[in-house]
Amino acid sequence: MLQRSAEGKRVEALQKQLMAHGINPGPIDGLFGPKTEAAVRRFQEKTGLQVDGIVGPHTNKALQPEVQAAPAPKPLDPKPLDPKPPDPEPFDPKPLDPKPPAPPPPAPTPLNPTSK
Repeated sequence: MLQRSAEGKRVEALQKQLMAHGINPGPIDGLFGPKTEAAVRRFQEKTGLQVDGIVGPHTNKALQPEVQAAPAPKPLDPKPLDPKPPDPEPFDPKPLDPKPPAPPPPAPTPLNPTSK
């Protein structure tokens, strides 16, 4: 429970939550003073809670961000299936890229003996 004269990180978090809900609690300083109390009262009034300026379990729960479900995936664009697939290309038995025969290996060269 948070109320006037409370201090610390929890009050700072409260002040940030109030800002996220569009209600200005004054400076984000971790001090639950008159401006933060007035902001809590405005939040409670806005959300239909009991207006007492105290952050109890109901006010705390209302301050928490709602977890939103991920959007549903878009349905696929239904396209009618083609009842008959296209005719295949005619078969050509020749190879597509005939390679020329390899050239014969070079003839051996006789060794030239060095003569004197």
